Amino acid sequence: MHPTDPEQPEFGPPAEAIFEALLDEQSPVPFERPASAPGAPAPAPAPVAPEVPVPAHAVLLKGPAAALARNMEASLAIPTATTFRELPVRVLEARRGEVNGALKAAGRSEKLSFTHLIAWALVQGAKQFPIMGTGVLKSGGDSYKLVPEHAHLGLAVDVERKDGSRGLMVPVLKRADTMSFTEFLVTYEGLVERARTNKLMPDDFAGATMTLTNPGGIGTVASVPRLMPGQ
Repeated sequence: MHPTDPEQPEFGPPAEAIFEALLDEQSPVPFERPASAPGAPAPAPAPVAPEVPVPAHAVLLKGPAAALARNMEASLAIPTATTFRELPVRVLEARRGEVNGALKAAGRSEKLSFTHLIAWALVQGAKQFPIMGTGVLKSGGDSYKLVPEHAHLGLAVDVERKDGSRGLMVPVLKRADTMSFTEFLVTYEGLVERARTNKLMPDDFAGATMTLTNPGGIGTVASVPRLMPGQ
């Protein structure tokens, strides 16, 4: 996640509207769109939870919050396996320091973060070992393994709204596996900046095949992103 500037300019679609559009209609990746056979029956409606007594202090979820809850619940149906490992990063830290020192000496304001490097490693790992980038699609009673043609990396960005509340946006770095390291960094920072300045469009959220989140800024040691279908 990335901290955001407290002030956002007054242009572009409202962040709330983009967030709601994203959550209401998660755009599937291309191989997720099965062709409908002529005369095929319409898909069965989602099951409705049984009515239970609602406490007086309960607040009805609406808009983005309700859509987020639906997507979080849907993500539980995706088969996953989780593992955590500790890796030595002394050399990585030293090289990162050298790069940032050179940038500063050249009078440039950019900084190379650990998140940049981990995101790059994630994409390169999926490129070298394609099985790590596969997903699962369920159609009727059948399940299919999805092998994406490219790595589309979703970046979880923590956004502060004008009212002080926070929301999570996940713009997608498309075809990340085809980029050089420099192209990757420029595109990465461009997405984060557009999230901070309220310039993201609905298409910027579509098609992620993997997701990276970084809650270390709030003291979290490890975290597992909720996956959407196709990831």
